[in-house]
Amino acid sequence: MIATGSATAVASGRSSGSWLSVDSSQWIRGPVYDVIFFCALWWVPVSVLILGTTTAMASALFFILYHLFIRVPHFAATANFTYLYQANRAYYREHWFRYLAMPVVIVAAYAARPWFDSRSLYNNVLLSIATIWGMQHIAAQNFGVLSLYRGRSAAKADGRLRSIEKAVFYELMALAVFESVLRLWWPVPNSVIRAGYWAIRLAVVLTCVAYVARIWTRRSITPVSVPALLYFATAVSVMVPWPVYKRMPIPGAGAFFYVFNGQHCLAYLGLVFHMTSNRQRRGQPFTSWLEGSTSFARFYSKVAIGAIALCAIAGYVWFYRALPFDVNSGYQALTVLDGVFVAHYYLESNTWRFSNPHNRAVVLPLLKGLAPA
Repeated sequence: MIATGSATAVASGRSSGSWLSVDSSQWIRGPVYDVIFFCALWWVPVSVLILGTTTAMASALFFILYHLFIRVPHFAATANFTYLYQANRAYYREHWFRYLAMPVVIVAAYAARPWFDSRSLYNNVLLSIATIWGMQHIAAQNFGVLSLYRGRSAAKADGRLRSIEKAVFYELMALAVFESVLRLWWPVPNSVIRAGYWAIRLAVVLTCVAYVARIWTRRSITPVSVPALLYFATAVSVMVPWPVYKRMPIPGAGAFFYVFNGQHCLAYLGLVFHMTSNRQRRGQPFTSWLEGSTSFARFYSKVAIGAIALCAIAGYVWFYRALPFDVNSGYQALTVLDGVFVAHYYLESNTWRFSNPHNRAVVLPLLKGLAPA
């Protein structure tokens, strides 16, 4: 049974005797919007179906559309909100080293990798940072969005539930990066890798059981938030490297990457579109083309230049890697992109850090918008 109790009943942790709560204020924006961008469990079967059962041409089209409309706009949104949003400009100019100089240093550090041996300490350190930080970036965003849902339900005062949620996502992060990072540093026997995987899997299962047990045992005090459950199911599903990915025709961890990164990008775009719409609704229309987008169409038209630029870089990489006499050129281009990715992790870790008073003052009101938090 789904309760439709008043906002007062939900806020007090009770919903007319029901243990399920799906009050409209619990969605970040609304059911349809949230299911498309946040509680996007649909992304897992759609990705697996396309990557595993379609023709090569259809897969190639999927990759192109994915990068043009999901991944590249995600990077563009980071730059747009970090540097072009007017409320951030004065603060970032004052803290220029953190927001301007450090990203340049990061990109330069990764661009220098071709001048070092591929198994050198320098390369191992940078690859470890990129691998661990990449998945930590995903885990932190999933925990953050789930916190938005928790904050819109009666569970907002449940500190224990918050700790369990964080533990789940960081255990999933460890599961994703465990083998690749370990093998960078030591020639580890397969038996050790298998034992480590089973230990992390057991921890994930036990923590998920603890999560379900927590919300079930407290259901009479804290009605279960359906949007929060949907997001938790989505975030966990995309971060698990399911065995089916190994049977996909694309090599390595390709299918796993497109699943977890696609959900990550969708959620980030959902936040950006939600925030830009809130800025417009709050009576603060944009007076400059640089300050942000007020619609899907305008946003995508603005990031078209960035999409073309990244596609040009990808074309450069593909062209030179396809030519046996100049593979190094393609490798150098790829290392530059590694630096761009890590710089983006760095920027977002600063932009969304709410221990920072500037971020609390600027970002939180845009995330809350018209919905009670």
